[in-house]
Amino acid sequence: MVLLFGDSGGNGDLYFYHYDETLPTHADTTLTVWSLADPATARLAVNAYKKANPEVDVTFETAVQPDTDDVSAAINDALTQLNTELLAGEGPDVLLLDRVDYTTYINKGMLADMSDTVPLDALQSNIIDPFMTDGRAYVLPARFIVPALCGDAGTLDGLTDLAAFADKLEAACFETLGAGIMTKDLVGLVDEGTPVTAVTSGEFISAIHDRLAAKL
Repeated sequence: MVLLFGDSGGNGDLYFYHYDETLPTHADTTLTVWSLADPATARLAVNAYKKANPEVDVTFETAVQPDTDDVSAAINDALTQLNTELLAGEGPDVLLLDRVDYTTYINKGMLADMSDTVPLDALQSNIIDPFMTDGRAYVLPARFIVPALCGDAGTLDGLTDLAAFADKLEAACFETLGAGIMTKDLVGLVDEGTPVTAVTSGEFISAIHDRLAAKL
C-alpha cells in the first residue's frame, strides 16, 4: 500500500507499507500522545517513531476536532478532562501543549524532566533556554521559525536587529497617522476639526512604507 501524506505548507512524503510476518501482531508497549489540535509536525514525528520502534504502539489523541462549533468551550472541556486524568495518575504519556499554559503543569509537578532523555547539548541553546526551568527541561519546542528580512543591497544597512526594525516601523506608522493619513475606519476616531486624508488600505500601507524606507 502506498500513501501520500502532505501538510498545509505544501510539503509531502510518500509512504510504502507492506506486510512483514516477522513483526509482532500486537505491540508490547503503548505510547499515548495528546494534543488539542492535529498538527502535521506531530503526525510526522509519530510516524517516524513508529517506523523506528515497531514494538511500540502509538495512540494519537486529538482533544478538539476541527469542525467544533464552540472552540473555546471545547478547549476548556478538554483541559478539564486532561487535568482530571493527570491528577488521578493516569492520562497521556506525551503532551503537546500548544495554546496551553504549560507553567501550570510544571508548578504542580505534573511534567517529567527530559534532561536525561533528550540530548540538550545538540539543540540550539538560544531556542531551548527560554523553556528551561531551574536547569530542567519539562517542555521543549517541537519546531521553530527563523524570522528574516530581505531587501535590495544597502536598503537594510541601518538595521542591527529585529527590535530596531520594529522601532522604525512603529515610528513610521505614527508619523503617517500624525500627517493625517489614515483609513476611513480611523477617521471617525480623531477629534473634530483635525485635518485628515482618508485613503484605502493599500494607500495607507504605501504611505507607511515610504516613511519606513526613509529610515532604513
